[in-house]
Amino acid sequence: MLCALSAALVSAAPAAALTPVKVTPWHTIDDHDQSVDDAGRGVVVFPHGDHVWVASTSPAGRLVTMSRIDSPPTGPDEMVAVQNDAGDVLAGNVAFTGRKLTGVGSARQPWTTRFAWGRPPPPSRFLSEADADAEYLRAAMRADGTVALAWTQRGLDEPGVPYVAVLPKEGAPTVTEVKGIPDATPSSLFATTSGEFLVGWELDGSRLAITRVAAGGQVGAPEPIAGHGRSDARPRILVNAAGDQAVVWQDEARGQIPSVRIATRRAGAPRFATQVVAQGRDRYVDAALGADGKAAVLLRRTALRQKPSRGGAPPPARLRVVRRGPYGALTAPVELPGRTFGDEQEEGAIKQQAKITVAGDGSVVVAYDMLRRRTTAARVVRISPSGALRGLATVPECSPLGLAGATSGAGLLTMVCPRPYGKRSGEKQGGSLLTIPAP
Repeated sequence: MLCALSAALVSAAPAAALTPVKVTPWHTIDDHDQSVDDAGRGVVVFPHGDHVWVASTSPAGRLVTMSRIDSPPTGPDEMVAVQNDAGDVLAGNVAFTGRKLTGVGSARQPWTTRFAWGRPPPPSRFLSEADADAEYLRAAMRADGTVALAWTQRGLDEPGVPYVAVLPKEGAPTVTEVKGIPDATPSSLFATTSGEFLVGWELDGSRLAITRVAAGGQVGAPEPIAGHGRSDARPRILVNAAGDQAVVWQDEARGQIPSVRIATRRAGAPRFATQVVAQGRDRYVDAALGADGKAAVLLRRTALRQKPSRGGAPPPARLRVVRRGPYGALTAPVELPGRTFGDEQEEGAIKQQAKITVAGDGSVVVAYDMLRRRTTAARVVRISPSGALRGLATVPECSPLGLAGATSGAGLLTMVCPRPYGKRSGEKQGGSLLTIPAP
């Protein structure tokens, strides 16, 4: 059943009270994306009904504009939102084009619209007229406003075909098929200060590749990432603005102690260096890569003696953050306050999550579910470069969904919170935003 969602905006200034502000009902909570620039200006793209909406938020946590994007009312999903520090914004999604697929209805392709932060967006345009369905849409924007998109097109009973599109701020886009990695799906996409885009591809559960997209839009040959083993958690490919790269995954190889591993490579280096971040009870949750090449890995540690909670739910666990320097040194784990869920799980229709970002100064922001006696709270903390932990916000009865971070340390968190009105008020179905100030 489709539920109406109410969105609210919460300012997270450390000395100010958190005051929710209603925005508008959301149609879902999963199909959305968020972005934030160094000044703390945020953009959120989300569906409402059969249409796509975009909201712009100020660094102070106030709603600036909210507009419906004029595009076909065809049940959009695969939302993306990217921006630069100059105020250029691109919003995109996958939706039907009206072109027919043999025996399965209409084709679904990427649609995009470009606009200035705080201004209403123009109508969306679709990028491709292929008779295939697009999925796994990813996006990134360079400082000059050029955008790259990556996705996989899949026809009826056919393997997926990976594509990359480059959209300059002025001029026509170029769409290129990526050769050599059939059926690959993009897992991440990053822009670098050199003008390149780097796309991370997942070929199957244990093979990864990176594709470089030149400043002029030329797509290079896929480069396999060696040293990545079998994974029970979707591996995370990370790239910072300098072009440093990291891959983090949960290694569950048969006959070995479960471990969390990281492979890193400085920009221009020929090979990745792999090491173990944690073993045994620690499980990989999320990871981020800082501007200085230092990675932060978020881990979930379960209890030694696990007794299921009422209803058979996994027992509570604690979250820890381990940081790794560009040359391999690991810091002592920083344990986050409070308990969280023992595993990623569904609470009703909501998947519990924890998210992490790294600022340019090396500080880390983490948003996670903190368990209380009868409910949960969305907890946001910042870890300084020296390892000191500071609480930024605790939002009762809410759970984090997505977290965008900027080099300055500013962030934008999307959460799901209780519906504040209607016959089913109190159900955890409403969307909220939390603006995180720079340190």
